[in-house]
Amino acid sequence: MKRILILALTAMMAVAANALVFTDAQREALFLSDKMAHELDLTNDQYEAVFEINLDYYMSVNVAADLFGPWWNRRNADMKLVLSKWQYEKFMQLEYFYKPLLWQSDAWVFVIYTHYARTVFFFAWPPGYYTYRGGYNRLDVNIYVDRIHDKPDGPHHHHGPEPYDPHHPGGPDHHPDHPDKPDHHPDKPEHHPDNKPDKPDMPEHRPDNKPDKPDVPEHRPDNKPDKPDVPEHRPEKPEHPDRPTTLPDRPERPERPATLPERPARTERPNFPGGRMPRGRRR
Repeated sequence: MKRILILALTAMMAVAANALVFTDAQREALFLSDKMAHELDLTNDQYEAVFEINLDYYMSVNVAADLFGPWWNRRNADMKLVLSKWQYEKFMQLEYFYKPLLWQSDAWVFVIYTHYARTVFFFAWPPGYYTYRGGYNRLDVNIYVDRIHDKPDGPHHHHGPEPYDPHHPGGPDHHPDHPDKPDHHPDKPEHHPDNKPDKPDMPEHRPDNKPDKPDVPEHRPDNKPDKPDVPEHRPEKPEHPDRPTTLPDRPERPERPATLPERPARTERPNFPGGRMPRGRRR
């Protein structure tokens, strides 16, 4: 039993680790809302509200059990407040709008791509794309109550969102393939405007009225003081009266004899037979 519980918890953690990050949820909510605005003929206010609802739903789905649970029911309730009657009925009839997200083969499947290519866009990005970060579906009060007052009675009876421009999908220098990295910058002024103040006229050559340098003599003056005369030879040092001029001679050593005196000759020992002295003769 304990092993089964551990395996079940491990499987839930693996599924939860595949929850959508904000940039992915934002990109997919933008693509889905653009197609809903096209087929349901949404107004500009409806387009922005639908984007917020889709983003909240994608951000709230963490595991496969969340696909058609409380967050899906909250999405449908918010859509009913935002859409008109005929828009909401058509919304439920189109499966890729009503159930836009599935879990198959251990991966999220966005059903809208079975009907539209990833490069197809109809409208410019909604204003809330740049500012909304999600979380309206977690509030106690539903902010979509009485938010949309102008709901179309039928298709093509109003002025919808701005058409899509591939060069300006949501502002200058934006590309639909990377909506999570807006890089809108205001137009920079020209590098060389004509309204700069004129610079003062400068003389072609510098003036020659520089002060003259004082005259410097070509050679240094010869009035240096003379050096004192130095004798050619130094005077001889006086002799010291106490010191002898020569050292006394050392006494001579006596000479060694040329030959040493001879040692007296040794008396030869008598030879005995066998090399031994007889007992009677030992002393």
